[in-house]
Amino acid sequence: MNVTSSNCSDNYEPKRYSEELITTIIRKRLAEEPVLVYGKEQNVRDSFCFPDHCKTIDLIFKRKAGETCHVGASNEGNNLRIVHEVCQIPDMR
Repeated sequence: MNVTSSNCSDNYEPKRYSEELITTIIRKRLAEEPVLVYGKEQNVRDSFCFPDHCKTIDLIFKRKAGETCHVGASNEGNNLRIVHEVCQIPDMR
């Protein structure tokens, strides 16, 4: 069996209920609820949109079959920065 494995940063899907940070921010903002940052607001994360991860898995399968690949969006930021950036989006509907 030809198998591919990807170790990925946080995946998020904006239209799916999830507890991931970006999805939670979007859901709270659309519901006009406060966005709370739990834990250490300086925790650094790299978030990767789920459809982009699926495309990347397909690419890995075609080019690096049998290997394990580390996948990220190269868009690291701390929790507070991510909350501020997502909240700057004018209309998410």
